[in-house]
Amino acid sequence: MAAFLILKYTLINFMNSISDAELIISIKPHWVEKIFSGVKTVELRKTFCKKDIEGSNAIIYASAPVSAVVGVVKIKSVDVSDINGLWQTHKGSIGATKEQFFEYFNGKGSGVALTLVEPEKVNNIELDELRKGCRFNPPVSWRYIKDYELCFIKNYA
Repeated sequence: MAAFLILKYTLINFMNSISDAELIISIKPHWVEKIFSGVKTVELRKTFCKKDIEGSNAIIYASAPVSAVVGVVKIKSVDVSDINGLWQTHKGSIGATKEQFFEYFNGKGSGVALTLVEPEKVNNIELDELRKGCRFNPPVSWRYIKDYELCFIKNYA
C-alpha cells in the first residue's frame, strides 16, 4: 500500500510539472543521463528565449538515437554571460570538461546557462507516438510547447 501511495504521489507531482511546462528542450542522450543522475545541473545553450522563464518547467526531449520525451525539469535560473564568465561560474555543474565546454562555444562571445532543478523521469514517449498523437516535431534546440502537444504528453504519461 505504501508503494502505491508513493507512486500515486509521484505521478500527481509529475502531472502537475508537465501541466506547467512552457518549453521543450532537446538534449543529447549522454547529457540527459547526467541530468537525471544529478551530475549535470546546468544545461548550456548558445542562445535561448528572451522571455523570463525562471521557475518554468521544461519537457526534456532526448535526441537521436533515443528520440523520445523522457522527463521534465524546472528551470531555476538563467545566466546569460560571456563564455569565460559562464565557465568560471558553472564549471562544476555542467558535467563536461573544459575542452568540451570551449569546443561547444567555439567562436561565440556569450552563452546561456540554465540551472535545472527537480528533474523527473517519465517512461519514454517515442517520437513515432508523438507524431501520431499530436503531429510533434522535435526542436533542434528548444521551443515553446503547443497546448495540444502538452495535452497529449500529459495524457500519455
